[in-house]
Amino acid sequence: MQKIQVVLAEDHELFRDGLDMLLQSMNNIELLGIATHGQELVELCNMHYPSVVITDIKMPIMDGIEATKVLTTLYPNLGIIGLSMYDDAILITDFLEAGGKGYLLKDATRSEFEHAIVAVNSQRNYYCQRSSAVIREHLLSLKNKSTADSVQLNDIELSILKLICDGLTSKEIGETIFLSPRTIESYRLKLLHKLNVSNTTGLVIYAIKNGIV
Repeated sequence: MQKIQVVLAEDHELFRDGLDMLLQSMNNIELLGIATHGQELVELCNMHYPSVVITDIKMPIMDGIEATKVLTTLYPNLGIIGLSMYDDAILITDFLEAGGKGYLLKDATRSEFEHAIVAVNSQRNYYCQRSSAVIREHLLSLKNKSTADSVQLNDIELSILKLICDGLTSKEIGETIFLSPRTIESYRLKLLHKLNVSNTTGLVIYAIKNGIV
């Protein structure tokens, strides 16, 4: 089985060493390099082309959010997981809107790390239970549009949007509603354009803000 290639960014030495040991112990993970700040993270990604990045949010020189913006522009399919000590709603939302696909608190379990890495490597989103609840509560609190202001989606678009929020791939969505993966990809692109968002995270944020999920 081909290992998932990962680059780690963490500025605190003790936690960095702990994550190094954790990732090295996972049979399906290959740790390609470790950065201590965002600029170094970008350089490592340009050198190694990993499938997944795990990055601390708060780092010197360039923080995890700025690094994520750069990496998402350079490598749109890169699965980026954010790490933080805090379940701060604004911090989490800023990271996801920068292009992050996963979010873990630093006290996450080994199982959560493994699930997050596998998920974002497969182009799916993953949020640990605590951060997921914080995201939902925060976005619902920001809901300030009336129903009349919301973009109108037809039944198929709504169904596909809900399944995207459930983390299903285009193939899995197609099998669920009996359409080809290519057709689902076409609908996905239409949704991105229609809702004026740039990635799957944007679709999820829109769905939560507008009470669709």
